[in-house]
Amino acid sequence: MPNKKFLKNIGVLIVFSLIFILTIFIYKPMNLKNYSSEYYTFQYPKSYSIGEPNESYEVLIISSERGRIEIFKMNDFGGVRITGASSTGEEEFEYKYTPKKEYEIEDYTIWIFYLANDKETEEELNNIYKSFKIKK
Repeated sequence: MPNKKFLKNIGVLIVFSLIFILTIFIYKPMNLKNYSSEYYTFQYPKSYSIGEPNESYEVLIISSERGRIEIFKMNDFGGVRITGASSTGEEEFEYKYTPKKEYEIEDYTIWIFYLANDKETEEELNNIYKSFKIKK
């Protein structure tokens, strides 16, 4: 029969192993990149791409295959920007052209696009929005 000290050490080892394994599964670090312009910063997943604004289209687009964020100044569009909303309600159309969420941070407007039931993409896009900081 094993001695009590050995059993106690095995118990401690099992507890620490379980804590380590749970930590790995609960904390899923995203591989993030930092974006910094003259005006603002944010973090985004490495799997996303950036479409820089230009003179003809003054919108920064952060996108993946399943969703995107558009960052712009509404004043650049005369206070009105068409979303492409349609009465058809087709999911593909809605994902591509109709923002699910709209936010304003000072002079910037942020539109978030994703499929209605895609919680993973929604969370990724919300994390990008939450990391958005305007430089003063």
